[in-house]
Amino acid sequence: MTNTAEVQDAKGAKSQEKILKTKYLFLNLLRMFRPAVIMDVGSMDGSDSIRFRHMSPRSRIIAFEANPYNYKKMLGNPRLSDLKIEVRNRLVSTKAEKGEFYISKGAVAGNNSGNMGMSSSMLPVNAEDVAEKIEVETTRLDEVIAEVSKESELVALWIDVEGAGYEVLSSVMAAKKQICLLHIEVELAEYWVGQKLKNDVIQLANELGLVLLARSDNETQQDLVFINARLLQERAKAVNQAMRLTKWLGPLSSRLLERI
Repeated sequence: MTNTAEVQDAKGAKSQEKILKTKYLFLNLLRMFRPAVIMDVGSMDGSDSIRFRHMSPRSRIIAFEANPYNYKKMLGNPRLSDLKIEVRNRLVSTKAEKGEFYISKGAVAGNNSGNMGMSSSMLPVNAEDVAEKIEVETTRLDEVIAEVSKESELVALWIDVEGAGYEVLSSVMAAKKQICLLHIEVELAEYWVGQKLKNDVIQLANELGLVLLARSDNETQQDLVFINARLLQERAKAVNQAMRLTKWLGPLSSRLLERI
């Protein structure tokens, strides 16, 4: 399997990885596949989980947030509970029991002016950005998937964890056959000490049986969308239609699909 997507259109022609608004492609594909479980890893405030609920009303949605300050705010958001979005204060990792987590200066209690999503399990290259180092209970995604789903059910992953995407994705290995969709943020340069970069994440995703469909058009950080290779083969025409819809309509495509 190559590092770029080879997506067959209705005529059987192959095209390479596309540059698209990946968030809307992921939402459109959620609407198509309606997975049994959607996992929002590095949720920050649950806003993405709310969008997922609109696109897949019957899915079980679990939002993981390691930052205790963000987690507390999420618990206080009645919209998340009203939409039956589960919130777990866990660091998704392959590590056992507890893992180190670095809270940035913009994401400490009472600071509403900074970037609340910049904290990570990876130490920033610029260590001066760290306000606190704490320990957080860890969990593996494949163990949670086994807990909440049947082996025949599909699972979609949204991973935004500031440099630790490779580690999070590594924790799904035992449940790889269930993964239907993946949206993940990757870096093209090292911002966190020892982090894996874009090509490493693509290689791991390929090993999990996932094919790269599209990427965002950024120079330093990119969002990638992958799909299960078997599902792509079975639904190639519909997937390409979703990609074309995303390209031409952008956010409007998801708003239209919400009403269907």
